[in-house]
Amino acid sequence: MAAQLKPLKGAENLKSRWQWSRDLGGPDMPIRLEGEIGDVMVRGTIPDSIDGTFYRVAGDHVTPVPEKHSPLEGHGAVNAFHIHKGHVDFKIRYVQNDRYKVERANRKSMFVDIVGHPMENHPCVRAVTEQTSNINVIHWGGRLRALNEIGQAWTMDADTLETTGVNPYGNQVFQSSTFSAHPKIDQNVDELVTWGFGSKFEELVSYSVTRQGEVKNLHRIMRSISGTIHDVAITENWLVFCQWPTIPPERPELRDFSGTPRCLQFLLYHLAVQTIHWPARAGSPTSIESTHITQTLRSCTLVGLGRRMAKPDWTELADPAVLVSISNEFPQIDERFYCKPHDYVFMNIVHADPDTPHDPTHVYRSLNATAMLNKRTGEMKVYSPGPHCRCQEPVFIPRSDNAPEGDGHIIFAVDRLDINLTNIVILDTKDFEHPVAVIELPMRMRAQVHGNWVDAKELSGKPLVPTPPLNHMAWRERL
Repeated sequence: MAAQLKPLKGAENLKSRWQWSRDLGGPDMPIRLEGEIGDVMVRGTIPDSIDGTFYRVAGDHVTPVPEKHSPLEGHGAVNAFHIHKGHVDFKIRYVQNDRYKVERANRKSMFVDIVGHPMENHPCVRAVTEQTSNINVIHWGGRLRALNEIGQAWTMDADTLETTGVNPYGNQVFQSSTFSAHPKIDQNVDELVTWGFGSKFEELVSYSVTRQGEVKNLHRIMRSISGTIHDVAITENWLVFCQWPTIPPERPELRDFSGTPRCLQFLLYHLAVQTIHWPARAGSPTSIESTHITQTLRSCTLVGLGRRMAKPDWTELADPAVLVSISNEFPQIDERFYCKPHDYVFMNIVHADPDTPHDPTHVYRSLNATAMLNKRTGEMKVYSPGPHCRCQEPVFIPRSDNAPEGDGHIIFAVDRLDINLTNIVILDTKDFEHPVAVIELPMRMRAQVHGNWVDAKELSGKPLVPTPPLNHMAWRERL
């Protein structure tokens, strides 16, 4: 549990507008910083093949939070690490969406919690879009897109991190209220596959976008049951929407002794695989992988439905194969192999090393190692940064455009909880247990949700942190 900040001696009875909470204490206190650092300190040598920018986004409250707030409501803060010839420049800026601007101007939170009703918001902001843009940041068509699952994409300049607009495809996709935080790149056609919901949320809107900004494959699907679609599975021929269940079946165990349904009762309900409806069709995928959550957030299992999925309707399927049976989160692959067969998976894990203590009360604080899984052989390599560390989502960087799958580097943030600093670790997949370089920030960062690597070929070539011009120099006079 995050420790509450102890006031200075004599200030114990002074009140603060900032209330302590578990997600905003200790190493997770708000930073509320915008700025840049040129030529960040690097331990080791970053290979020249790593040339581009690592973008991350985190939620960081810019205004005091209301009581019983959601940890998901922090304002989106995008940070970038530009790497070129072994040198690293750093920049961080808030996504200046409408919610940020309104709350920053009023110096207080104006919106209710994420599960609240819009009419409960402050009367002055009921017409203001309320997304926080704190889930993901992607680069497509020459611009950054800061994403949140309950609103539109906001556009940012990839070099300055200046917020430049919203809803970039609204002139082609009408009456779509949201833009997914987890779009995918179909590598077979080089298009961004994404989706959102209509204005009444019963309609699912799916489409793809070319790098030139043209919307294609627009489909509108009416859903019989409402619910969140957090992520999808994508194959060469299929886009599988994974909807969270919101209406439990009428089962006796979901009722209390009075026979009245209880909305605060949570039970684990296993959906048998034989109830999956998969119509037979040419080109059906042979397998699907997903993260299957069992029992609690601290016990996640990576599974693969490695079976024949093209069987006739309602045919019983065997149980899925378990790929990783230890607690894990944020699985990633070599993104060049989206929609293609692949062997390697990178993820954060809870490393059960007796010499590496971790906090068992919170899964994200317990993700103390990063792993590389070879699905074909079952071999899993682990990098553990040591005690009092928290690892964040790994991102793969290919060694070259034509490098084999999984041949390259992994980049990810490590929070050093004992000294309140954040490092960026770079691993070579050929020697996964030892870093080739560590970027040592002189500060800590808020824990990210997602991040992505953008190769220099896709960027403008402008510096993230400009060097000062050599003009107006006060030259020394000759003695």
